[in-house]
Amino acid sequence: MAFPEIEWLLAASLVLSGSLLFVAVWMLNRRGLRALVLLDRIYHLDRQVEQDLILFIQQLYPLLNAAGCRGLFYRIHWYGQPIVGGTGRKSRNVRSIKEQSDDIELELELHWPRRASGEVWIFNEVTLRTVRALIRMNMLLKQQSQLNAQLQASQQQLFLRHDIKNLAQFIQLQGEMLQQSVEVRPDDPLLQRLQKSSALAARQADKVLLRLQEPVEPDEGSTEETLELAECCRDRAQAFGVELSLSGSLQLALPRPVVDTLLDNLLSNSVKHGQGSVISVELTQEPNYSVARFFQHCAGGCDDTLPRLFEPFVSSSEQPGSGIGLYHCRTLLKRYGGTLSANCVDDQLCFELRLPDTVKSS
Repeated sequence: MAFPEIEWLLAASLVLSGSLLFVAVWMLNRRGLRALVLLDRIYHLDRQVEQDLILFIQQLYPLLNAAGCRGLFYRIHWYGQPIVGGTGRKSRNVRSIKEQSDDIELELELHWPRRASGEVWIFNEVTLRTVRALIRMNMLLKQQSQLNAQLQASQQQLFLRHDIKNLAQFIQLQGEMLQQSVEVRPDDPLLQRLQKSSALAARQADKVLLRLQEPVEPDEGSTEETLELAECCRDRAQAFGVELSLSGSLQLALPRPVVDTLLDNLLSNSVKHGQGSVISVELTQEPNYSVARFFQHCAGGCDDTLPRLFEPFVSSSEQPGSGIGLYHCRTLLKRYGGTLSANCVDDQLCFELRLPDTVKSS
């Protein structure tokens, strides 16, 4: 082969190699830019939903789908309430994200059409780790917001205790001043009525103070009285002015304040959010468990209300409320080995209380 031919072949090889290298660098740069755009959109979505973990997971798939993800599926236990969902198709090439805190458990699966390699694997790994970091951060922020809300609630309770104590002292002082008044005869019927009302108001204030100072807690060393749950339900329903449709009977070996706390929260929730004045209650005995189910009709269905029912300090009521009632009931039952859950049954919202065999059927 002549030297000019060799020189031409070498030049052509260099040009071809340079062209291939340019194309490779250009494609790598383009994929890198696409990855940066994707990450920016993921961060923007997280800010847009105000770092709400459930909304972030539910709206994440369209962004990942544009990057080649073919399926996203999740299972979340959100304060004891299971949430399952997903979209797309499943495949053998799946990457999982699992995170857990005190009241939140998350398992997220991302399905890819094929096993990635090279820079594609790197980009997918960066995306996966970004999503995991945002999920972990959102869970930590949720926990921190709960701690802050609990701190504010404790401070408000201190002020409330102070105000109630002042009110009780004012009522007592009012009664003493009336008794010492020279213009009012001791046998005056109006004075006697005021004295009785003042004494009653003072006792009620003392009861509230005791409940604030001594929250309902289970005492392992104490023996609880046996209560008939059906009678307790009728008493509390009458106090709330609610008509009760009740079937079955159960005897509970629980303190009366615990039972009253559970029923007050469930019945008040039904009054605020239910549609209609009749609440159905079913009391049944199952293997190893006693079960009480409370049914209420919901305006517009109940599927949308389920995920956040037991999330503390979240309330959908137009009336002012702390959003702590159902969360407190679930926590209280958990201390006694029981559970509180909710589900939709024939367009009705059903709260289910399950208590172990320490609760006896009658």
